[in-house]
Amino acid sequence: MKNISLAFLLVFTSLYTTTAQNYKFGKVSKAELSETTCPIDTTANACILYKNRNSHFDYDEEKGFILKEEYYFRVKIYNPEGFDAGTISIPLYYNEKATEKIINLKAVTYNLDGKKIKKTKLNKKNIYLEKTDEHIKQYKFTMPNLKPGSIIEWKYTLVSKFFSQLDRVVIQYDIPVKKEYMYISIPDFLRYRPHRRGSVKYRLQMDSKLRAHRVLDKETEGLAVIHNYYQYKENIYIIDLSDVPALHDEPYSGNIENYRTAIIFELAVEAFPNTKRIDYAITWKDVAKDAYEDKDFGKQLENRNYIKSAVQKFKKQPNDKDKLKAVFELAKQKIKWNHKYDYYVDDGVIKAYNKGSGNVAEVNLNLINMLTEAGFKAYPVLVSTIEHGVPVFPTRTGFNYVIAAVDVGYKRYLLDATEEYTSLNFLPERVLNFEGKLIKKDGKTEDIYLFPKEHSLITSTINVNFDEEELSGTCHTEKDKYFAYSTRQKILNKSSTDSNDNRHKKDDELEVTDYKIKNLNDPYQKLIENFAFTTDAYTEEISDKIFIEPLMSWSFDVNPFKSEKREFPVFFNYPRIQSYTVNITIPEKYEIVSIPQPATYSFNNKEGIYEYEIKQQGNKIRLESKYFINTPIVAKEAYQDLKTFVDKVIKKQHEKIILKKK
Repeated sequence: MKNISLAFLLVFTSLYTTTAQNYKFGKVSKAELSETTCPIDTTANACILYKNRNSHFDYDEEKGFILKEEYYFRVKIYNPEGFDAGTISIPLYYNEKATEKIINLKAVTYNLDGKKIKKTKLNKKNIYLEKTDEHIKQYKFTMPNLKPGSIIEWKYTLVSKFFSQLDRVVIQYDIPVKKEYMYISIPDFLRYRPHRRGSVKYRLQMDSKLRAHRVLDKETEGLAVIHNYYQYKENIYIIDLSDVPALHDEPYSGNIENYRTAIIFELAVEAFPNTKRIDYAITWKDVAKDAYEDKDFGKQLENRNYIKSAVQKFKKQPNDKDKLKAVFELAKQKIKWNHKYDYYVDDGVIKAYNKGSGNVAEVNLNLINMLTEAGFKAYPVLVSTIEHGVPVFPTRTGFNYVIAAVDVGYKRYLLDATEEYTSLNFLPERVLNFEGKLIKKDGKTEDIYLFPKEHSLITSTINVNFDEEELSGTCHTEKDKYFAYSTRQKILNKSSTDSNDNRHKKDDELEVTDYKIKNLNDPYQKLIENFAFTTDAYTEEISDKIFIEPLMSWSFDVNPFKSEKREFPVFFNYPRIQSYTVNITIPEKYEIVSIPQPATYSFNNKEGIYEYEIKQQGNKIRLESKYFINTPIVAKEAYQDLKTFVDKVIKKQHEKIILKKK
């Protein structure tokens, strides 16, 4: 973000127009307060009745150009579940030079008290600032006296000297919007490039007008001056929209903010009269070049003397893969991640190395230095984490993370040394966010696909004996990649007071004993679990028959995909195979009446496959259940097929074996 200043004086006034004259602050009606459901979505807990935004620029003789963004919201609360809409959080950017601020805040809650409208104003004592990271503070408040049926209104002006981007123009919210109107006016000497995202259809109206402002400095050159007034062109953007549906979060959605309908206005050109034109729009080559020239990034990769002795011993490893592993383990052990995100260093790689901790950049730039010193070709890869979102255009601020790419022979490895239990070519799930940008010192860049291509595997063999109403048996499970990583994180983050027997349990229906685990601390090996169990939860006696659910706790219980429609992809993040073999021994005194039929299901050209094989031989039943997801991302167009597929899998997994006594 950059503060833009002028070399001349310009008095700037704001233009405020709206086509929705019926919406004025304080003019809440009894009809609105009596409304019991949202007219555009009867299931909504709350609804934005009206939103207005007016963004414009003023010029202050002392402070220079100032961006002012005026907001007004009127929101209806229908039930207690809608109270969340009454907590407002406004992010404010700041740095060592300037801070965004909120002025002219008004906030009121309205309730019907008999036939009268009761107003409750927000007490300023209930407003507070909360620092969320090094450059963002949240301006927060909760509306007073919230009740089912309340209407809340608030308005404020955001004042900013940062306008390399305007405040994001949000069109879609977590609750439906009945009416919204946005008016953005920008002087022609500031030219923004709008970037659209989201699925809601709307028209971005564009217009321009000549503006005139009275001036005091008659000697300013380059502007048309008529009777002490300057004239210039103003570009106007208008959005006038009704009945906008809510954006509902869904399982496996990644970062829902990537799919919220919105516009980002990126500053492309500054072209003030009598000043040099500045082009702010950048390319990925610019991003790479600037990063390598920065003392907090590229310059950190130029001095490797501090690690020469530590890396020297690894140069005699028998092969490159062993050497790569040794260097990677050194980086993980030597510099612990302090859970701060950035691709720029805080204290620098040398200080982080000496004190043994640092942010993401300090951990992984140290790793790149070690790899380079060991003789590998290693490069930084800029990444935006899932929580940070997806960069929609070349930007220096669209990334918050860096990993290492290293070429060994014809194979490229992606490495992240922030986690203790990661291995080669394994990235934490927070990093699995479409593509990273590999950057080189000469400005060349490469798109790096971050999702893993290999399946993560979990295989279990369960041997079961049936005795009256109880099932008992043993389970042997092997896990690799993300399944193993997840279990390691879960177990190693548990309190040491937890018993081993309780650490495994998927649910409360299995009584687990004799739990043993192998390779817990070795991420390069499969994680192996063994335990014994008993349960009476998966058998049922009806009349003279006994019904057994053979997959027991190893079945899917609920389809997470409940919505009828989905407007964004399904993110599994990594391909997976879940394979369970169940061997059941039935006592001789029982007769097997029936077993489920074998089945195979798939969807969308085998992006997902389910295989269910079951056979009986004498008093033994063998069941094999294999569930494949062969892609990290399922497109929204395949959502209905996926939903139906999972429904079929669940239904099949819960089919029963039927017995009766001889």
